[in-house]
Amino acid sequence: MQTNTAKLNAANNFLGNDVSGANFIANTEKHYPGGTVTGPTNVSFTNGNFQTFTIGSNTLTLTFTDWPTANKVGRIRVMLLDTLGDSTARTVSFATENGTIKYGTNGDNPFPAPFVVNSNSDPICVDVWTYDGGITVYAQYIGQFA
Repeated sequence: MQTNTAKLNAANNFLGNDVSGANFIANTEKHYPGGTVTGPTNVSFTNGNFQTFTIGSNTLTLTFTDWPTANKVGRIRVMLLDTLGDSTARTVSFATENGTIKYGTNGDNPFPAPFVVNSNSDPICVDVWTYDGGITVYAQYIGQFA
């Protein structure tokens, strides 16, 4: 019983098994501070659902990787900041491992093309998700928060 039960005093890995009938109250999500990135960078689903990156070069690509298997939804919210905050347009492209990205809008917020990060105090947020193991990844521009 000690090896096959959920613990209150240790991390638990449910190995992809379903948990049903649960009532979650006051839960949090782990923040992964990805640091300053200056070249092509992988954004791994396994690092958590909320990840922050500071863009440290004028052009780079963030590639979403390590998605859960098909028929499981994986979501990542990415918050991006500019390393210098000097209003220089830093262009960020998005890619996904072994698939394509489809870009959507959020009301009046179309996905910016090109996607530019230019503030170290006003973060830009993007939500990405997939349900087919990363074959198709959906990206929605949430906005810039001032």
